[in-house]
Amino acid sequence: MLEIEIKRLKGNGVFARNVRFDVTPKIIMKPRFVAPGGNVDACKETQGFSFYIEHMQGLPAPILMLLKTYNLTTKTIAEITDAPQAMLEKAVKEGAGQDVMGMYPINGEVESWIKKELEL
Repeated sequence: MLEIEIKRLKGNGVFARNVRFDVTPKIIMKPRFVAPGGNVDACKETQGFSFYIEHMQGLPAPILMLLKTYNLTTKTIAEITDAPQAMLEKAVKEGAGQDVMGMYPINGEVESWIKKELEL
């Protein structure tokens, strides 16, 4: 997994066209079963790049993470190293009870910071 600053994603056309702010950890973890020739819309529901905040008891601080989902396969591909810690901590508090195994959704403030940094 990469450790990157958010600006490394800036100007990446594939990323910009496929970034998703509507996909949360709960949506990612929702069971989907697609048989050959089945509902292809289930694949599209999560496809693209999305962000979440990783935080578990015992970790020193929340971490902004980047996921890539393609054809129902999801992989965390990067840790964003320059996200403001106070902003992430606030998002974790706001997302209490919405986490899935230590994966918290980003909030509006984090989304705005990402969009500003990437000029989206």
